This record gives sequence, structure tokens and C-alpha cells, in this order.
Amino acid sequence: MIGVIDIGAHWGEEIDYWRNHGAKNFLFIEPIKANYEVLIEKFPYYPVLHLALANYTGEAQMFVDTTHHSLSASLLTPKLHTEVYPDVLFDKIETVKVEKLDNVEYNRKLYDHIYVTAQGMELEILKGAEKSLKSIKT
Repeated sequence: MIGVIDIGAHWGEEIDYWRNHGAKNFLFIEPIKANYEVLIEKFPYYPVLHLALANYTGEAQMFVDTTHHSLSASLLTPKLHTEVYPDVLFDKIETVKVEKLDNVEYNRKLYDHIYVTAQGMELEILKGAEKSLKSIKT
């Protein structure tokens, strides 16, 4: 394994897992401003991008649960999530920049894995990553 693109990185909690599996390079992508700031402080030696990924470019409203340190956030209107996890309250809306992964400038040779936690947006993210997926193994 060369490296991991962590989409919806939150605070980068999975980094030890990926390091233990041989990853050397990390690209963190996080749309929520407070989480992005935590990532920059925790990982100043890795690139951290402040944006959401999808199959379009622009801005969107993101639903954010602030009661759990923004662990849950979604571009989609929360429905089933709130039924399964009633303690998660999407009590904030944050405007975020949205981009296709294919439009993001990064060295694609450094990353062969993608890890996505995007609460229902996974397929749309992959649709916007057609050329980027050519360098991805898993």
C-alpha cells in the first residue's frame, strides 16, 4: 500500500489502522470547518483539503450534528440516520465547497486506496472520480 485518500476524514481517527497496513501517504478531505482545523493541527505534514466531494462543482448546504463533534454530517437530508441514531441531532447547516475528486490537484501516484465515509454520497463521489480511480486499488 502506498497511500490513502480519506474522504470525510473527520479527525483522521483511522490513520493508525492504515499505517499498520503499510500506508505512508495520506490525503485528508473534510468539508466541516471545525474538523478541517483539527486535521490541520493534528497532521501538519499531510495535505488536508477543506471541501466536500460529489459529482458536481459548486456550493451546498451540509447538515451537521454538533452534539457529537460533527462526527455525522451529510449533504443529503438526514432521514434513516435520525431513526437509527435518534441521539444524533443535525442541529446546524454549514455551507461547504463541493468539488469532483477528478478536479482536485494532488499527486495521484502517491495514493492507491480510497476510504470514504460520506453518509449516502459514496456513489456520487465515485462518479466524480473517474480518472482518479485509475490509480486506486481499493
